[in-house]
Amino acid sequence: MLAGMALALSGALPALGAGQQELAELRTRLEALDHMLRTEPEARSWSLDELLSRHKLQALVPQQAAGALEAPRRPGALPQGPAGVALEDFRVALTLMSQAQDGADNADVLMAQGERGAQALSFRGGTVTLADIRAAQSRFAPGADGGTGAALLRRPVVLWEDTELRLGPGDRVALSREDGAFILSFGRVSIEGAALAATETPNPHNSDFMPFLTVAGGGALRMRGATVQGLGFGKSEKFAGVSVLTHPFMPPVGPSRVEDSHFDSIVTLVVSGTAGAVVRNNRFHDVRDNALRLTRAPGAAVTHNLFYGGAPTNAIRLLDRSDDAVIAGNIFLRGERAGILVRDGSDGAEVTDNVIWRRNGGGIKFLRAGCGLAARNILLDGRQKGIEIRESPRATLSRNLIGGGRSSAIWISGQPEGTITRIFDNIVTGNSIGLATATAARVWMAGNDLTGQLPRLVDGDMVLQNAALIGNLDGQRALELTASGAAFETEMTSSTCHGGAS
Repeated sequence: MLAGMALALSGALPALGAGQQELAELRTRLEALDHMLRTEPEARSWSLDELLSRHKLQALVPQQAAGALEAPRRPGALPQGPAGVALEDFRVALTLMSQAQDGADNADVLMAQGERGAQALSFRGGTVTLADIRAAQSRFAPGADGGTGAALLRRPVVLWEDTELRLGPGDRVALSREDGAFILSFGRVSIEGAALAATETPNPHNSDFMPFLTVAGGGALRMRGATVQGLGFGKSEKFAGVSVLTHPFMPPVGPSRVEDSHFDSIVTLVVSGTAGAVVRNNRFHDVRDNALRLTRAPGAAVTHNLFYGGAPTNAIRLLDRSDDAVIAGNIFLRGERAGILVRDGSDGAEVTDNVIWRRNGGGIKFLRAGCGLAARNILLDGRQKGIEIRESPRATLSRNLIGGGRSSAIWISGQPEGTITRIFDNIVTGNSIGLATATAARVWMAGNDLTGQLPRLVDGDMVLQNAALIGNLDGQRALELTASGAAFETEMTSSTCHGGAS
């Protein structure tokens, strides 16, 4: 049945066998990878390449070349030497950040400070290291480290636009939940090989509060090889754990990069309002909301990341005009709702070479997003729809493997009149339904292998076109479907978005 899988997926699975045996072997290896991550904590520190290699899955996703971790730069040099520090009211910083966001959860941050009030260690005019922060705490809050073995931050830290925070290998930062600590920067933040974690003791003034790291204004974050644990609270992007939130009226430092890092029990990694962000080769474990959210972030590249453990909602959300993003080579193990959600005018997204396994929800969803491409993805054993297209004109689905789903492999609905959705060279097998539609306009199909999808090929308003597909299970003849009929041997011009979409 699936003897053509390797060809259809452009050689994505050369190390595996063929047919049903190939698919069973893939499931077994993904199960073993998931089991290792759940039962062997030391495995969580391994790179995705190492994890895939150990389970003979390295051919599933393309290799990713490492880039240099350069500090973000804006025109003009920073003042030389360490920054100056004072104890200042941080409500000005909250107000400035809220101009580009909103005031949600600000009161929780203020309440968490207790009788001390809105006082923060405020740095201006130079570089800031962990040693500088500890020295400032010794000056303004003696006994701050508390014998934990890490630098225990018991005060909020605010860094202004003329600063650069540098945390390096061996730096361990414990942000005190009990004391309302957080880090808020409007400048450059460079973190390499450091660890940041929230302490466990609840805040006595606001039990909802958790520490966070936020880069706002025109700032940028460069993070590599970091470990981040327990950060973030509330529903606001401002305090979601690790957030980059560019202010529209402040000149940006440059694009942000987050690489080779491990995020454990955070709410969300947020990138908002900045172009060209890179999120690469990270591991997200037991997140408390969606793991990664990109909002107004055109040209983002999200590649070679691993999402596993508890996940109450979408792993990746691409939102609000985040055009021309690339989401490629990521692995998703379990989790709720769709693994990848592209919505609200985020046009031209390319979702390619991802593996989404046993999701307690769907695989990939396009909602009100034009010119979306889903290609060479492997979607196995999800409880809901494999690939979902809603109100998203000019979508293309090419060379995907969608198998074992408890709902439809492909869902198309709410398409504008005359819209053509292109579906070609996919393998669809063992799902509850192959294609389900509700006002799908026109669907062009060619080269799809549906032999493993009998007897339930089509449902919804195109259910009467089952007969056309039954006579064309190998997709040798191009076919255009509408609710009113089917036409064979139709020509399909290339999409204006992705050309041949191979």
